[in-house]
Amino acid sequence: MRRAREDEGCEGRGYSDGFDGQDGQPTSIGDPTKDFFIEVPAGRGGLAGDGTRLASDALGVSLLTLANSTELRDGLLFVLGGAWQSIQILNLGDIVTLIVVIVFEAGSLETGDYTTTVSITDPAGITSATVKFAVTVEEAGDLVRIPRLVVVDVAVSAFGI
Repeated sequence: MRRAREDEGCEGRGYSDGFDGQDGQPTSIGDPTKDFFIEVPAGRGGLAGDGTRLASDALGVSLLTLANSTELRDGLLFVLGGAWQSIQILNLGDIVTLIVVIVFEAGSLETGDYTTTVSITDPAGITSATVKFAVTVEEAGDLVRIPRLVVVDVAVSAFGI
């Protein structure tokens, strides 16, 4: 078995699983124009994992693409029909399911959970969908590559991505 030299890099481990909860909406009872009206502010969505998050500009992305079919098994990413640049829809307002393929580069990060956000915007810059999730570094190393699949349903409000 080959042994690593002291000056060689080391491989780390990580994963990304689950989604953070979405923030709630305010709830009200009664009529604001009448005597009885109660409004309760919205609650914040819970965080996946233990709820403790780190932040770092060193978390990078080496692959970001859309695909027709994907599988993530044993740390390997299988992509079928990836890197397409357009989709056909019949009507504005249609719901389209997008499979977002991401490979995170987390080398040199300390162990812990890092918050990541994926937002889908239309050509006018209006956000159609947003999901948040944790990217977890289990074991720090010079090379930590973490694949992630994110399925997002988007209401198409304009032509173009």
